[in-house]
Amino acid sequence: MKQIKNDQFGGWDFKWDDLRWMQTAYIEALAGLGSSVGNCILSGCELQNNNANNTDGFIFYDGEIYQVSGASIATEGTPNTPTVYFKVVEDYDVSGNRTTNLATVIDTYLVRKAKIVVAETGQSGSNYITYVSLKTYNSLLATQLQPEVLNLQNKIHGFTGQNASLVQNNWDLSELYVTRSYEGFVTISGVVDGTNASGTLVAKLPAHYRPITNIIDTIRVNQATSGVEQITINTNGDITIPILGIYYVTLTYYAG
Repeated sequence: MKQIKNDQFGGWDFKWDDLRWMQTAYIEALAGLGSSVGNCILSGCELQNNNANNTDGFIFYDGEIYQVSGASIATEGTPNTPTVYFKVVEDYDVSGNRTTNLATVIDTYLVRKAKIVVAETGQSGSNYITYVSLKTYNSLLATQLQPEVLNLQNKIHGFTGQNASLVQNNWDLSELYVTRSYEGFVTISGVVDGTNASGTLVAKLPAHYRPITNIIDTIRVNQATSGVEQITINTNGDITIPILGIYYVTLTYYAG
């Protein structure tokens, strides 16, 4: 990121180029932040009262952030096929009027904003952006996160979907949940159903979910307040229960 090194000895005259350097630094930074999702409605900009007015908000478009003030939506001309647009407009803040050394008054505080208008369909140019072309930031972020969420669901609901092949001998583990913390602790909880199982080997854990030493613990028998059975989880990932049945499992161990 661009910076001005202000720890140098000797000093210097502050120039317009110094301001330009600072300005482009934060413009590039904002553009970089917005590039993760692309052009979008950052907040607000909701159409209300049958497109009669809009709420305050912000949009991100082509590397810039534009403020959109809540207002009545103006109609440009008499469109035969009206379309709602964001229209980029430029103005100057009068507080930025400056008198130069040549005794001329110039505008220096440029303000680029967007407003919502209704105009004839087919408007072109970079200052017209069709309203429906911009999705909200939250919806775009959700779309990007969906694959990660699905992957996380596979990891949590550990023996379904892509991990169904880990189940052995027809045990039903659809209600068994497996999680691994950042620190390396694995928690297994839920129901294991061996009613239709053909063997005592229940499943084989993936490498990162295997204990560093063999685990022998007790699990509760279905519909019993005091009935328990033994469960073994070996360092090779094998989970075994010696007697077929339905059990409730809750245990945590360290997997390294």
